[in-house]
Amino acid sequence: MESNTQPLTQHDLQILLIESNQGDAYLVKECLSRVKLFNYTLKIADDIEKSLDILKSQPIDVVLIDPIYPECEDPGSDIISQCSKFPFIIITNRESHQYKKFFDLGAQDFINKSQLSSSVLERSIYFCVERFNNIKALKNYSRKLEISEDKLLQAQQLAQLGTWELDLKTKQIDWSPVMFSIFKMNPQEYKPSFPSFIKWVYPDDREFIKHIFNQAMTSTIEFNIDHRMILENEEVIYLNTHIVSSIEESKIFGTIQDITPRKKAELALIESEDKYHKLFHESMDGIFVCSFDGDFIEYNEAMIKIFGYSRGNFKSLKAEDIFNDSGKAAEFIDLIKDKGYAKDIELKFKKKNGETFDGLINSHIWKTQGGKPLGYYSILRDITERKRNQDLLKEKELAEKSSQLKQLFLAKMSHEIRTPLNGIIGMSNLLSNTELDPRQQHFLQAIKSSSDHLMALVSDVLDFSKIETGNLLVEESNFDLRELIEYLVDTMQLKAKEKDIQIYSLIASNIPQLLRGDKVKLNQVLINLINNAVKFTDEGYIIVDVKLLEENNDKAKLLFSVKDSGIGIAQEQLSTIFDSFTQVSENLEKRRGGAGLGLNISKDLVNLMKGSIKVESQIDQGSTFSFTLDLDIVEEAPKQETPLVNKPEEYHIEKAKILIAEDNPINLMVVKENLSSWIKDLEIHEAQNGKDAYTISKEEEFDLLILDIQMPKLDGLQLARLIRSHDSNPNTNKPLLSLTAFANDNDKKECLAAGMDDFVTKPFNTEILKQKVVQMLNKEMSMKEESNMPSGHRSAFEYLNKVTENNSDLRSRLVKMLNEEIPTVMETLKTEADNSNWASVKSISHKLVSSVAFLDSDGVLHKVKQLEQFADNNHGKVGETIKELKEDLHKKLDLLNKEMASTNSQ
Repeated sequence: MESNTQPLTQHDLQILLIESNQGDAYLVKECLSRVKLFNYTLKIADDIEKSLDILKSQPIDVVLIDPIYPECEDPGSDIISQCSKFPFIIITNRESHQYKKFFDLGAQDFINKSQLSSSVLERSIYFCVERFNNIKALKNYSRKLEISEDKLLQAQQLAQLGTWELDLKTKQIDWSPVMFSIFKMNPQEYKPSFPSFIKWVYPDDREFIKHIFNQAMTSTIEFNIDHRMILENEEVIYLNTHIVSSIEESKIFGTIQDITPRKKAELALIESEDKYHKLFHESMDGIFVCSFDGDFIEYNEAMIKIFGYSRGNFKSLKAEDIFNDSGKAAEFIDLIKDKGYAKDIELKFKKKNGETFDGLINSHIWKTQGGKPLGYYSILRDITERKRNQDLLKEKELAEKSSQLKQLFLAKMSHEIRTPLNGIIGMSNLLSNTELDPRQQHFLQAIKSSSDHLMALVSDVLDFSKIETGNLLVEESNFDLRELIEYLVDTMQLKAKEKDIQIYSLIASNIPQLLRGDKVKLNQVLINLINNAVKFTDEGYIIVDVKLLEENNDKAKLLFSVKDSGIGIAQEQLSTIFDSFTQVSENLEKRRGGAGLGLNISKDLVNLMKGSIKVESQIDQGSTFSFTLDLDIVEEAPKQETPLVNKPEEYHIEKAKILIAEDNPINLMVVKENLSSWIKDLEIHEAQNGKDAYTISKEEEFDLLILDIQMPKLDGLQLARLIRSHDSNPNTNKPLLSLTAFANDNDKKECLAAGMDDFVTKPFNTEILKQKVVQMLNKEMSMKEESNMPSGHRSAFEYLNKVTENNSDLRSRLVKMLNEEIPTVMETLKTEADNSNWASVKSISHKLVSSVAFLDSDGVLHKVKQLEQFADNNHGKVGETIKELKEDLHKKLDLLNKEMASTNSQ
């Protein structure tokens, strides 16, 4: 299939796959996921009863079927009779010649599972639907033609020809009533005359008709001619005029019959033949007719160009002269004789110069009217380049598949390890708050140390994999460097103090306060380097130093260094210290822990941010790891941001009602115990699967819902979407916090896109869990207080008052702009969605976020963000979301306008 082929249909193809083998069904599903020529919806049936139900009750555009079922002695006998009403394709491991009867019953194609690929399946479905539609149209046309012919036959039997008589002396014409009908005239309003008849003759035919009548007026003669007439309404009709002259009687008489339909059909046939000849000779594909003896009966110019012969030389060739393999050619001819056609056969052909090429040939048997086979006619296409591209594409797909499987494996392994690890770490933290003797404290410390080591190892492997596959992207934001370094040092200080090591930070005073860059990756590099320093330093210090090397306009080149007084690194190891899985010493690593990935990941992260990293070290004199980064200088005053982790004294929640949906009982216990330890009046409801959690959410209102991502019956993402999408649910706008064992960026984005407000990665840090819960509960409690205020106390544009600093004129202008902009944008969104311009829908939705933010409505803002996500992959939900969003925005704007009018009238 060439790349410029037009899409098959404007609506999704409804595809039914009838396959009892789950593995084969998965293979077909994977192949379909890569098609580009059409959109589709796939239904899968794994038994005949289910297949028959779908075929009888649902609209289906194409059926993919393996007719071998255990419950059928005669393969596919029951189901094929139903499939024959639709375009269907046989997909099986059997040989094609065993399924001749299915082709006789209407099968459009046959695909061997061993040769199944996305391109083969795409091409087969495309042509299957096209052929079926064409055959259907042809049958409809044939039926119409038969009806038309019957009517025409009846008309011929019943029709009376229009008769006329011209008196040569008076030049008056007498007409029969049918003549008036032919000329579409009213007999009461028109009197026929010879001059008017001549006047109506088509200008190009007029002189000829006058000449014929002049001859008839002077001699006894008979004519039968076809010509054109122009009626009063300027319609052109074709007439057959029969003229007989009788000089003795001074009369000319005859008949006139309207032959317009026949003439138009003849002209259409001539035009069709012209188009056929033009198509035949101007086609870029080779077209030829050949006898079974191998003689070329006809061929077009493309055949001559493809094979490099002159027309005369080509005429003298035999068919076997153009096939590269005579054995394959014989099999090809036998296939045509046996089946009557050969579809999409790939063969090797040879040119005049001996060069071979890959060709795709479609052929059909050529018979006499009596049904005697004479040969075959074929269309041949050179697919050498396409085959080369397909081979490259297969290699690319294989590599991508391998990478995807690797990523899937790592994600699954991460989940499987993190989930029990969360239970171990969580229970260890809870146990540490109980009374333990020194020996038990020692055992508990060993458990925590091993857990931390395993957690670091899992994170390193995942980071290494993401970097290796190029799935890690730079995500820039504004940040305060001093704040970042100080918090980082404070956090790492706890670990350093276990070894009586002190960490110091030195930040040059001339470094700008606010910078822009990827603070998450910068933070990770520093953590890796500090961790490495702590691991290999037994006494002394660690210094985190940041200097300004250069400041140029809006750019700052910074030098970051982490210096330690540890054991140092041998000179011969410095050149490989940043390589994957490289360790200073195998014995040392066994004692100190590590997989040799931390420094490699740090180097790759620095390179990703377009910086450079190096190390200086001597044995027993410590090491200094340093790297440079170019960061943007932000002139604006920094915004007050919530710190990464709240201080313990800031955790103060008196009362809360929380739903926890978690299928792992240990993790459920850990979360409950953590929350119970600092929330005084805590009411917890539990659900061990998503379905039960959804049922509970519909019945009771909560201050916070904590949802695990991986749950049976209904996972956390599906649960969040259901809660957010139903206004009747009392928790539609309540904060949702997800617990996830997955850690890559896509998984986190999916959480937010599904409607989660935030997430905590397992195994979670109890401080981070507390901080997230406090933020959400404080916000929820604040909203409750506002909603409980007396009527009229809360302003519909309270947020606008804040951003405009109560400037009524600015607020009025903002409201006016929102009233003008939002309805226009929503109409544009609908138009772009109706035209399937998904990239435009996504872009407009993204820009709409900033405008909607002024309306101070989390529910509306959430729908805008959902719309942006749906434009990427879930196109079916775009229209519904736009409709809901339009209604919500109308209500919000109406509320703003009413309060604005009320305020202005005071």
